[in-house]
Amino acid sequence: MNDHCLRLAVFTGEYDWHVHPESDELFIILEGELYIDFKDKETAVLRSNDSLLVPKGTVHRTRSYVRTVNLCIEHNHAETLITETEHAD
Repeated sequence: MNDHCLRLAVFTGEYDWHVHPESDELFIILEGELYIDFKDKETAVLRSNDSLLVPKGTVHRTRSYVRTVNLCIEHNHAETLITETEHAD
């Protein structure tokens, strides 16, 4: 819709550290618990009905230890660059 896509993600695990140079990314949690780690900030913990906007150019990664269902909204042609940033725990 309007050059954006809506993705439904169901997962447990960890995604690589990455950045979207030209696109914000919005997460809406439907079920479970999602951790979003940031290179230079504290980790955000999102639960059912929580949402968070990750601004473009922000290095981050997502992880979950339980089955998590979330919606992710970003630009249709959002570039994803995997980074070499180390674990933030």
